[in-house]
Amino acid sequence: DMICCKEAGILGEKMGEKKLSTMETFKLMYHMVWCKNCRRFKKQIDWINRTLKQIDLDEKFTQEEKGDLKEKVNPEMG
Repeated sequence: DMICCKEAGILGEKMGEKKLSTMETFKLMYHMVWCKNCRRFKKQIDWINRTLKQIDLDEKFTQEEKGDLKEKVNPEMG
């Protein structure tokens, strides 16, 4: 079964933080072949992740503050 756009978005964001399982990767890539909007969203998420990696968050936020920010940005990833 093909996943919906919402699930593809969640997997795309999760991919930026950790490695997806083989099945998650397959489902995401299969969905992206057919969904132009999700491909565009994934490009945006990739850009955001690359930009955030360039910022040294360890010097600016405590672990607790980073966790709070993560939950506020995407409660489903928390």
